[in-house]
Amino acid sequence: MGPNFTTRADSPSPEVQARYKAACACMDAGDTAEGERLFLELLADMRGRDELGERYALAGLSTIYARNGRDFEALVLLRLLTDSAIAAQDWERAANTMTNYCVLRCQLEPSADLRIQVAVLEDLLAKLPEDRARVSREDIHLVRASQALERGDLLSAATHTRSFEEAPTLDPRAWRKQMTALGLRASVAMREGDGYRAMAYLDQAATHTPAEGAFPLVFTRHRLGAALVLGSTDRLGAWAREGLAQLEACADQPELASQRIRLGTCLADACERLPDNESKLHRIYDLTAAAIMTRIAQLDDAVRKLPELGLLSLIHI
Repeated sequence: MGPNFTTRADSPSPEVQARYKAACACMDAGDTAEGERLFLELLADMRGRDELGERYALAGLSTIYARNGRDFEALVLLRLLTDSAIAAQDWERAANTMTNYCVLRCQLEPSADLRIQVAVLEDLLAKLPEDRARVSREDIHLVRASQALERGDLLSAATHTRSFEEAPTLDPRAWRKQMTALGLRASVAMREGDGYRAMAYLDQAATHTPAEGAFPLVFTRHRLGAALVLGSTDRLGAWAREGLAQLEACADQPELASQRIRLGTCLADACERLPDNESKLHRIYDLTAAAIMTRIAQLDDAVRKLPELGLLSLIHI
């Protein structure tokens, strides 16, 4: 997420490029606070005198916020950047930011109806050469597969999952695409009532699952679902224990709050079906409630931060 520099006439100035790259280097090194400070300084210096530099600063902030669980700010910034790029008839940047918006919104709110946004994105991509639309077209299939799953349209979900897998990718993190595709395949299999096929996909994914971040929580949630489809009390109990251990381990990671809530909800449902789990249920409720409070605090922080960015009027996303 974030802009790529090109040699086009509307590329940012050398000063903006240098400062943007310095902030990105801090962000990629894990120094989020310093990266945010540098982007905010760039935003303040560019505001009112360099519209493109201002957009680059906001794009950098959207990336920091999305990576660190500050999703409310990220979504507001991505919407602003899309509208700004469309107004400037910068179709490529508009498509990139709309793609990021759709993917992030779909991750945070799977039931959200994004058909209008996807239609706008399709119109934007039609204005671009195919080589510059490739990544966004790939992600459209991801969004459409997820949306079809939520609607219960399993044929469409399977079709878009295959298209997502087969689409050429420019993402150097090919493992991430593979993990996402396996998760979609497992979800389709579960909705079809085939727990064994779902488990096979999840077992395949287990060899690639990173030890940290959101993926372990996502795939434990998938495994709980597959165990319920199979009606396997042993598997359900084993993955409930694993899920509770994960919730405990990431209780102090606010960037995972939304995934903690979703896993906690699934864990509570699983433990209610298992015998002698009252103490585990109480702990799951406590951990999930703490994650909900974190999300409320994040929303409150967003409302406080957006006036500093001059974006309070865009708070409804």
